[in-house]
Amino acid sequence: MKRIVAIAGALALCLVLGACSGGDSSDNAGDGEAPEAQATIEYAVAEGVDEYAQGDLRGASYRVSVPSQATEDELEGVFADVTAEDGFDVHTVWFYSDERLADGSEAFDVASAVQDAPGGEPVLVLASEEAKAAGQKALAAKEDS
Repeated sequence: MKRIVAIAGALALCLVLGACSGGDSSDNAGDGEAPEAQATIEYAVAEGVDEYAQGDLRGASYRVSVPSQATEDELEGVFADVTAEDGFDVHTVWFYSDERLADGSEAFDVASAVQDAPGGEPVLVLASEEAKAAGQKALAAKEDS
């Protein structure tokens, strides 16, 4: 009887771990569907991707506008969405508070996220108060012209 309970417990544990692992055991695994979106905020990716080399790794740099008060979790979700299955090894994402700032002419005014190892977690650096002020000044200048 103890042996049956142990086997049943082991099977239940395997089922729970399999269901929670996120593995490709589902019926639609590998059917070409896009990955589930991670971002919970609206964002816009500037046209074009800048490619770079980091040793033997291929990198991509993106400029993305997001709400200025986006949280770190929200920024990480956007990072995941933007870089998902793009074919590059490492990534840099510059976050701006307005699409007009994301043209590459200004430094980021929300945050930057750098992933320096394939599959690694991005390191998020929030913009300083000076960078935020400079971004708003640049935005005001763009509105005047």
